Amino acid sequence: MKITWIEHSSFLLELPERVLVLDYFGKTRLPLPANKPVTFLASHHHADHYDKAILEHGTDQIWYVLSRDIFGPQDEHHIKVKPHQHYELNGMIIETLKSNDEGVAFMIEVDGWRILHAGDLNDWHWEEENDQDRQENEVLKRRFDRELERIAGRTFDLAMIPTDPRLNDGYNRGLLGWAKACQLGWIAPMHTFGENDVIDRLLQDPACAELRSRILDLRKGPQVLEDPQR
Repeated sequence: MKITWIEHSSFLLELPERVLVLDYFGKTRLPLPANKPVTFLASHHHADHYDKAILEHGTDQIWYVLSRDIFGPQDEHHIKVKPHQHYELNGMIIETLKSNDEGVAFMIEVDGWRILHAGDLNDWHWEEENDQDRQENEVLKRRFDRELERIAGRTFDLAMIPTDPRLNDGYNRGLLGWAKACQLGWIAPMHTFGENDVIDRLLQDPACAELRSRILDLRKGPQVLEDPQR
């Protein structure tokens, strides 16, 4: 598989028989590899995860898997999904979790790969200035933990997980939570809002030492990942 980090939480995954585009947003249509079916997946409607411009690619060998909070068509090429569901599409198995923000997280089985795109399902621990802030953080944490309990012990060959620098010292809490609950192979940090030096911080963070060899630095361009069946 070749993985390209487009920006923020947007990725292009190119497999031998297909292409997946996750949480794309931008100002122009995304150039796509020729002669392969393409599936766009969008975890929710926020402008940093979804751009309706993807729909301009049409439906000629193109499918759209969109969280149900995204306004638009619904037919055999535009599939609306909700949390805690199982879908089969073009040889793929797609499962969804419920985000503790908006929309869903995606778990995808395709061509021997087990892939996680967390969307906005994360341990959002914001700075606390009062009791209300503390209570809101506790609610977000409970919702995050509840979703991880549903899939405890699962294995993902590739996991795309928020490491949001706006969370300051809590930027890695979600990643560490996922790593504790599940077996993670390659890890692609995301949701960085352009502050991509957060990857350097991850690679130097003692709390992430056991994960360091699996953290991808996609700032340098696309990388080809080893087939998990080999």
